[in-house]
Amino acid sequence: MAFLKNIIRQIVLGQSAERTAPAQPTMSPVIPDGTLVYAVGDIHGRVDCLERLIQAIQADAATAAVDPARVTIIFLGDYVDRADESRSVIDRCLKLRDEWPGQVLFLRGNHEEALMDFLRDPLAGRAWLSFGGLSTLMSYGVADIASHSPDARIVDAREQFHVNLPDSHRQFYETTIPYHVIGKVSCRHAGIDPTLAPEAQVPRTRYWGGGSGEPTAEWPHVVVHGHHVVDSPENTGQRINVDTGAYFSGKLTAARIENGDVSFVQS
Repeated sequence: MAFLKNIIRQIVLGQSAERTAPAQPTMSPVIPDGTLVYAVGDIHGRVDCLERLIQAIQADAATAAVDPARVTIIFLGDYVDRADESRSVIDRCLKLRDEWPGQVLFLRGNHEEALMDFLRDPLAGRAWLSFGGLSTLMSYGVADIASHSPDARIVDAREQFHVNLPDSHRQFYETTIPYHVIGKVSCRHAGIDPTLAPEAQVPRTRYWGGGSGEPTAEWPHVVVHGHHVVDSPENTGQRINVDTGAYFSGKLTAARIENGDVSFVQS
């Protein structure tokens, strides 16, 4: 299985970054005139995909008839876990925030939520180690640990992680935001529960999912999210999903939103 995964990964990584044709929405994701938004899906430790996508976004934005200061990149969460370069992904995100002429926003995903739970209480948060946390700990130099390790070893791993975690990274995780609304677009990691009003959405749904996910016609925003892996980015009109499984597919996707139109930029 690992051999086959490596073969597939090598094939996919040979692809160059590209922008797909505009999608045909049934509802227009209106944002303020003269602005351009890129909403980036789940990275999961694939700094190589992130670097290629940043380069593609830079090239695309350079051709847009928009003031660079009004170009916003919104990351939808799940920067860490699964692949091997979680620490490098955070380094690259911090660098992008410093160098981008516009605005860069970082939403929190369920994997960052689980990481923070582990830092707060490693025994209560040890489940994180079983769905991706081990690779993140290893990227920060914490090894020889598993979810079934003795309690004392779990606590020791948390202490080592605490010591090895740069202050800039700790601040990054702590300051990730729950969601962001711009115009008629609402960006969230795992989407929404359509049975609840926008102001009644709960953190569990926001980070982990749980509702059917498809907004009703009465919803005031087009919802842009990741979390739920799809082969190709989806645009149903009311909802846009950009999690194309970068961890195993090598395809990291961003929704490009301008003047009510949606297209996709992909590594």
